[in-house]
Amino acid sequence: MSQPIRDITELTDSVEMLEKNPPKFIKLFIYLVLTIIISALIWSYFSKIDISAKGSATIQSSTATIAVKPKVSGEINDIKIKQGEKVRRGDPLIGINNKQLEQEKKHLEENRDKLDAGIKSLKILKDVIDKNQSKLPIDVEESIRNELDSYLKQKTLLNNENKNKIVDFTHRLQGLNHVKDEGINNLEFEIESIKNQNNILKIEKEGLLKQNKIIKNENIAQETEANVNKVNQLDSQIQGNQKSILIKQEQIKNRVQEIELEKKVINENIRAQESSIQDSIESLKASKVSDIAKEIDEKQQQLSLLQQDINNINLNYEQTVITAPKDGVIEMPNRIKVGDTIEQDKEVLSISPDENTNRVLLYISAEEINKIKIGDKIKYTFEVGTTETYHGNVVQIYHDPVTSKNRDTTFFVVEGTIENTGNKKLRSGSTGKAAIVVDQKNVLSLMLEKLDILN
Repeated sequence: MSQPIRDITELTDSVEMLEKNPPKFIKLFIYLVLTIIISALIWSYFSKIDISAKGSATIQSSTATIAVKPKVSGEINDIKIKQGEKVRRGDPLIGINNKQLEQEKKHLEENRDKLDAGIKSLKILKDVIDKNQSKLPIDVEESIRNELDSYLKQKTLLNNENKNKIVDFTHRLQGLNHVKDEGINNLEFEIESIKNQNNILKIEKEGLLKQNKIIKNENIAQETEANVNKVNQLDSQIQGNQKSILIKQEQIKNRVQEIELEKKVINENIRAQESSIQDSIESLKASKVSDIAKEIDEKQQQLSLLQQDINNINLNYEQTVITAPKDGVIEMPNRIKVGDTIEQDKEVLSISPDENTNRVLLYISAEEINKIKIGDKIKYTFEVGTTETYHGNVVQIYHDPVTSKNRDTTFFVVEGTIENTGNKKLRSGSTGKAAIVVDQKNVLSLMLEKLDILN
């Protein structure tokens, strides 16, 4: 039995062992283990694992072969494709030369341009007339110039007619002034003659009165009575002449009033005619502008109909270029070349579906279907002698269940795309397996779930 140690100083070997450094390889081993553990934790945290819904998959062609038929007959003038070439929808395939269609289009376009030029010229004419101008641009059609000249002649003729009427009224007015001078002068002359006659009668009367006075003094009764009778006759003549003067003065007054009234009417007619000149010209202008506007409207309607015909021709003309109705591969069973004549609605080639555009039907169990949504990524493997993985996306989910032949399992159909670009091309009817990625989780979370630590 060994002797027990009673003093720490007796532990010389143990102290040496404690104070001695451990070997380097142990440190390195510990660091390596720690590094591996930390790296594993980091990797498990950032690394993602796909959570997938699995099912079976069957390749189906997206579309059937489509026959390509021309919409118009004609001679082939261009071939842009060849047998087996891939095309996209809308790509030009064959050009057709249809001379009748080209001639009809050319004729319609010429008529359209002519009609459009006519409308522009009419608008210029309308603007010139509306602004009371008399000149047109140099490049205006001759027919438009003739129409403007005709309008200006009508305007001048109308103006002259109104001016001639004013001249007639003026002549009548001058005639009335002349009539006033002649008529009144004659009446005044007659009045003056009567006054002179009255003066003579008055002188004669005075002579008789003096003579009566002398006769009275001589007491010659018979002579006095005769002179008195003569005086009475003279008074009667003087009074008659005085009445004639009054009558003629009244005639002068009435005549002056008649002439003034007639002159007033004529002056009013002159003013009305002067106003009528402008009104007539404005009426002529308004009528002409209205007629031109109606003609423009009619021609614009004709232009609209003509443009519709041109648009229809253009649609037909566009059909002289045969385009691909869908994506696919060109199939040309009959050899065609430039110069060949093809008939309307007769097949000249066909387009087969491009195998790269196939779609896949996936059969997913009822337990998995609710996890799937449109756009989810899909991974495929097919039994075609290769382990290559193909990729695609979910494009449609059918919610009507499908029962298996044994009626013991219910499936739901999911439609997906596939990028058929692998080394081995997939054909319609190929079957395989599909995994739809419905979620992603990091490795660390999965490990903790498996260990039931998170729960």
